[in-house]
Parts: sequence; C-alpha cells; structure tokens
Amino acid sequence: MHFDLSDDHQMLRRMVRDFVAARVTPHAGAWSEAGAVPAEVLKAVAELGLLGVRVPEDAGGAGMDATALALVLEEVAAGDAGLASVLASHALCCEHLMRAGTEVQV
Repeated sequence: MHFDLSDDHQMLRRMVRDFVAARVTPHAGAWSEAGAVPAEVLKAVAELGLLGVRVPEDAGGAGMDATALALVLEEVAAGDAGLASVLASHALCCEHLMRAGTEVQV
C-alpha cells in the first residue's frame, strides 16, 4: 500500500527527526548503559507534545491520528529504541484511558 504523507505529517516527521538527532542519538548508548532516560529529556519530549500524540486536544493532547503516532515512534526508534518503547507504552496507556477512563482519570 502506498500513500503520501500530509504536510502536517511531514512537518511532524522533520521536527521529531531533528529533535532525535540533536537530543537523543548522541546519548542513546549512555542511557542504555545507565538503564534510564534523563528526566529533562522526557520533559522535552512532553513539551513537544509527543506524550499525547493521540490524546484529543480538549483533553490536553495533540489530537493527531495513528499515522502521526507511527511517524513519531519510527523517528524516535531510529535514535533510541528504548525511548521509543517508553513512548509506545505511554501511548497505549493513553488510548486505554481515553476509551475507558473516568473523567477523573482522564
């Protein structure tokens, strides 16, 4: 199957790719050895909106589609598979909360 990415998807991909090249790839080996990603990197990821890619905007997320999430995970995994796993796990939890969570949980 072939499809073209929207302008928004292409812009998201470039943003994440640039972030990963600058802030992730150079440190991925050290993070792997330490067994942790520094809190300031996770904060930067959150500030970019990458912890709520599929969460609706009215719930504080980016309100993007599944393609956007796939692009984010692909680009992050290119720099650090461990960090991509963290983001994927977080996205899965967000999906469950948005579908079945109470107002208090969301």
